[in-house]
Amino acid sequence: MTYSEKLKDPRWQKKRLELLEAANWTCENCQQKTKTLHVHHKLYLRNTMPWDYPDWAYAVFCEECHSYEQTRMEKAHSLIALHGDLMLACEVLFDHERKMRSILIHNFLNTLRAVDGEQPIPFPSPTPPSSGRYL
Repeated sequence: MTYSEKLKDPRWQKKRLELLEAANWTCENCQQKTKTLHVHHKLYLRNTMPWDYPDWAYAVFCEECHSYEQTRMEKAHSLIALHGDLMLACEVLFDHERKMRSILIHNFLNTLRAVDGEQPIPFPSPTPPSSGRYL
C-alpha cells in the first residue's frame, strides 16, 4: 500500500478528524481557523501506519505553516545526514591514523632490533576494518 493509499484509509480519515477536532480546527502555529488544515506527522517510524502514532506525534497546521514545517524538517534531516557523513569521515581518518601509527611503531621497533643485531619482526597481516559505530 502506497503512502497516498494509506492516507485514504478510513482509519487515517478517522484519526485525522479526531486530531482536527481536538485542535478546534485551528492551526497550532498561526492560530488561523479559516485556512485549509493539514495534519502533520512530527516523526515517522518504520512499519508504523499513519494512524498508529500517539497524539503527541501529530500537529495541526494550515497549508502555509505545514509547508514551512516540512522545509524545516527537510533541512534538519539534511544536517543529520551531513553529520553522519562527517562522523564516517572522522572514523575513516581515525582508522587510517591508527594504522599509520601502528606501522610507524612497528618500523621503529624493528630499527631498535636492527641496532641490537636482531632479526626484524614481520609486520602483522592487515587488521580487519574498524568495528566503530559508523563503519
